[in-house]
This record gives sequence, structure tokens and C-alpha cells, in this order.
Amino acid sequence: MYKYKKYILNKEQSIIFEISELVVLFLIVIHYLYIDKKILALFFTIPFVEHVRQITIHYRQEGGSFIDYITVFYFLFGLCYSVSVSNKLGAIACIIGIVIHVITITTKTSFSQLVSYDEIKKYLFT
Repeated sequence: MYKYKKYILNKEQSIIFEISELVVLFLIVIHYLYIDKKILALFFTIPFVEHVRQITIHYRQEGGSFIDYITVFYFLFGLCYSVSVSNKLGAIACIIGIVIHVITITTKTSFSQLVSYDEIKKYLFT
């Protein structure tokens, strides 16, 4: 029997990815607040909060889950909005989100492993 891989990234890659994703999403939100693009700031605040929630309660979306599909449509909506207001940063960020979630849907594999706040803290400060 063929065993499916549960995660695309290994543990260390997952921690680095989660840190990077949190930093990038935070900077995007701050950028949009600074240039007074409130809709885009709110749009990217939601995935930022979701990732903070994931590391806080040690949760990860399953690849190919209903939530995965909702996330793809969320980023498709953000892509359409970003294109309609000629915002390249928002469009690029949404395309990256779409690609990651299409990969997890098609492979039925979570992109990264469960990562906790303590693991991030340990990785950054030891």
C-alpha cells in the first residue's frame, strides 16, 4: 500500500516558512495601512490573524479540506480586487497564496507541519 506524505515541508522548513509568512503578512498589512489602502490592509489582516491562531492553538489546515477550498476562493477574490485597483503587491501575494493552496488541494497534503509559538521562540532565540 502506498503511503501518502502528510506534509510537504519538514519541521525546520515549516518553522522558517511560518516565521517568514507571519513577517511578510505583518509588513504587508503595515504597508497598506501606511499608504491608506484600508481594504487591502483588512484583506491581509485576516490571513495574518489565521496564522497567529494556528501557531497559538497548534492547528494546521488539512490538505484538500473544505477550508483549503475556501482559502483558494478568498485569495482569488483578493487577486481580482488587487488587479481591479492595479495593486501589484496584493496580486502577487494572492497568487502565492493560491499556488500554495492549489498544491495542498491537488496533493491532499498539508503544506507545512504543525508549528507552535514555543517552537518558533526556540528556533529564533536558541
